[in-house]
Amino acid sequence: MSESSPQSAGESAGSPPENHQPSGNAPENEAAERTRQRLRLLPPEVGAVLVTVGVAGLILPGPFGTPFILAGGLILAPRYFHRAELWLQKRFPDVHGAGRRRVDRFIDDFEKRYPRHPRRESGQ
Repeated sequence: MSESSPQSAGESAGSPPENHQPSGNAPENEAAERTRQRLRLLPPEVGAVLVTVGVAGLILPGPFGTPFILAGGLILAPRYFHRAELWLQKRFPDVHGAGRRRVDRFIDDFEKRYPRHPRRESGQ
C-alpha cells in the first residue's frame, strides 16, 4: 500500500489540475480529448451559438443543454470551462460521454455545412 501513496502524491504535486485526465476508460478519454481539440479550432462565433443552444436546451423541453453550454464555454473561455468539463467527465462519465457525442454530431454537421477550406479541383 505504501507504493500507491508516493505515486498519488507525486501526481498531484507534479501536474496542474488542468492537465489531469480523469482515470477510467482510456478510449473515452481519447475521444474526449479529440473533441476538445476540435472545439479549440472553432471560431468564437460558434462558441456563442453553442452557448445559446445550451441555454435554449435548459429552458425549452427537448435537447439537453449542459453539453452545449460546456462546449461553447470551452471555445469562449477554455481556461475556466476546462476544469468544469473535467469534473463532469470524472463525476458523471456516462452523461459526459452522451453529451460529448451530441456535441461531436453538432460539430460534424457544422463542418459539413461550412467547410473551412473548400476543395480545389485543380491539378496543381
